[in-house]
Amino acid sequence: TKPYPADIVVQFKDIYALMGQNVTLECFALGNPVPDIRWRKVLEPMPSTAEISTSG
Repeated sequence: TKPYPADIVVQFKDIYALMGQNVTLECFALGNPVPDIRWRKVLEPMPSTAEISTSG
């Protein structure tokens, strides 16, 4: 298969949650080679209890 650039779609607005509540963020990405998607929290380290799942 011929290489092509990543096409990434992120669709969320400002999300507010109380401490301890779950938040779901989605990102859809296509590309060849397959894009490597990484989530990070701005200004703070990602909590060690953070659960990140991927599919596809």
